[in-house]
Order: sequence, then C-alpha cells, then structure tokens
Amino acid sequence: MSEVGEGWRPSAQGDDDSTPSGPVAVKPCFGSVEAFVEGFLSLATELRTGGPVAWCPKWWAHPQAVMRVSALWRAWETLRLEPGTGMSTWWTLHFDPHMRALVDAERGPFAFCGREHADGKPGPLPLVKPADNWMTMTLR
Repeated sequence: MSEVGEGWRPSAQGDDDSTPSGPVAVKPCFGSVEAFVEGFLSLATELRTGGPVAWCPKWWAHPQAVMRVSALWRAWETLRLEPGTGMSTWWTLHFDPHMRALVDAERGPFAFCGREHADGKPGPLPLVKPADNWMTMTLR
C-alpha cells in the first residue's frame, strides 16, 4: 500500500482539462474503484470501529457500499482538478455524508457484518482483496 498523498496530487502543469478545440481527457489518478479504496480512501480514513461505527473489509461484497464508494471515487477524480475549494467540496459534500451512511453500524450496509475488527484503535480501514469477478458477483 502507498502512503496518503503519494501519486495523487495534481501536477502544476496539465491540470486544465480543456483546450481551445474543446475538452481533453484527463487520466484518472486511480484506474479503478478498488485502487481508489486501497490507495487513498482506506489511508485517508481513520476511524474507531465498534460501537456506532462499522466497516467491512469486504466492502466490495455490499452493493450499497460499492455504489457509494464509486461515487466518492468519481467525485474525487473530478474535484481534485478544481482549483481553490475543489478538495474541500469533496470532503464536505461527498466524503462526510457518504462515510456517515457507510459506517453507520445500525443502518449502514455493514450493519450485519461481524465485528472482528472492532478493536477501537484508529487506523486505516481494514481491507480484503476482492475476487477478480467481484463486480459481477456484487451487482447482479
């Protein structure tokens, strides 16, 4: 796993996603939602599990979690390029509400998951590598 901040900062050049002839494709920092969760979200999220907070290392097996984390990833990829308040917007309007819903131990998608990781110590979100076909298994 990489450290937070490694490889995801926009460069000083090339952040403008348009040219006089029209928009150009900007390569995402993370090529998949799994890469985003492992390389950024799990490291940037410190939470104490247990009590009212739950996280499942097999997040990819929960359709609501997949949809919310995918939305976080896509919004992050877009807002990281916005000058000024782009990242603040991502944290307050995207990360905060989605993570509150995701880790809600009573009503969130992980409510019925085991609490084997509920040690109360802050740290990166625990993860289990998804199966190669997790998308077809989860979203059918």
